[in-house]
Amino acid sequence: MITTNNNNINRSFPIRTAAVRTIKSPVEDTDITRYIALVNLRDVPEGLPTEVNPRETNMRTATARKLLESVESSDPNFDVYNRGMVMIASGVRFDNTQSILTVEFDSDNSRFGLLDGGHTYRAILERRDGIPDDVNKFVMMEILVGNDLSVADISDARNTSVQVSDIALYNLENNLNPIKNAIEKCDFAKKVAYKDNEDKDISVSDLLKLMFTFNIKKYPDNNSFPISAYSGKAMVFKDYKAEYDAYGDSDQNIYMSLSLLLPELVKLYEAIQVDMPKFYSKNQNGKARFGGIRGIESKGNPKTDFNFLPAGYKIPAGYLMPVFGAFRALLVNKAAEGEPYQLDWAFSPLDYWQKMGQSLVKTLFNYGTFPNNTGKNTSAWEALYQAVKNQMLDDQKQMTEEDKLKLADQNRELEDQIQKLQARVKELEG
Repeated sequence: MITTNNNNINRSFPIRTAAVRTIKSPVEDTDITRYIALVNLRDVPEGLPTEVNPRETNMRTATARKLLESVESSDPNFDVYNRGMVMIASGVRFDNTQSILTVEFDSDNSRFGLLDGGHTYRAILERRDGIPDDVNKFVMMEILVGNDLSVADISDARNTSVQVSDIALYNLENNLNPIKNAIEKCDFAKKVAYKDNEDKDISVSDLLKLMFTFNIKKYPDNNSFPISAYSGKAMVFKDYKAEYDAYGDSDQNIYMSLSLLLPELVKLYEAIQVDMPKFYSKNQNGKARFGGIRGIESKGNPKTDFNFLPAGYKIPAGYLMPVFGAFRALLVNKAAEGEPYQLDWAFSPLDYWQKMGQSLVKTLFNYGTFPNNTGKNTSAWEALYQAVKNQMLDDQKQMTEEDKLKLADQNRELEDQIQKLQARVKELEG
């Protein structure tokens, strides 16, 4: 199949495809054809013309850094999460015997080239070498061909990345102030981005997911688990917004209390990032290489997500979040039912991580070494949560026994004092 607008062609890019669909515009007297292709990230060609894109690519924003990480992560669903790339071409040829789509661009850079998805394109070229060998990831390419195409109109409609996100809009209403106030004394506070395209290292959504994971109002026990903290950023923000819209910044809003825990939640999350390799090695008697696990990377001097401390390895969130979420079992609300939230720890989660880390890491990897699957595995979340809860109940029982012994000792001392006092009274009466 060949589609062209009969211009002089001087740039041609053969692209191997995994799937292609051709859509001819049904609008009468309109000469526009769309090609929708799924392309392996390793097959995306270098050198695509990008001058037609009206926006400069800034790969230093928190959003761009997330995109870079998503390219080389072990999660294969890149094409599901990413909007893909939009191109205007002067011609397209498809060889269905080899699944090769040849995209051709006229020399006029103001009319032809990559119109939308410039950040995606740069991220793919910069990070695809880091994709695990056993993972195939794809990007959606949409190629438009036709004499009736308007670059300006398509650009206005498709380049939606400049629109303000829901989180950024919420920040304009000062509804993220509880988070800002809670972390203002933390070293990473000034590195958190609350607006779109801020040149900062941390997205506020990363803090939202930590709180969401410990929302014991929504997830009070082991009947359900905050898996959306790993798999659904939109759900995390939706929950924060719903709580804030209902209760504002009153004490009835559980996120007011959860935000106060953020400094400790960050410490716990980063402790897991740093210590997981150590505990894994202990389980394997030093015979297994942590860096050999699917999705684990050691190149590039990995750092922790918030304070950027040396971490040794870059660990996928699919491994981190189920372990992090297990410590929700330690969080209790000390307020009476209907009263403002008073969240506190039954025991220190950091102490429990050091005490239970080795067994928790062993449990985690019993559920496999596909991080995306593990991050969404309800059984993994449940097993880890239950392990922490059981340890907590044992410790509470032990404390109860100790309290009983202590009370018995106090009663004996009191009885001795009473007997001595009675004896003294008899002496005086005699």
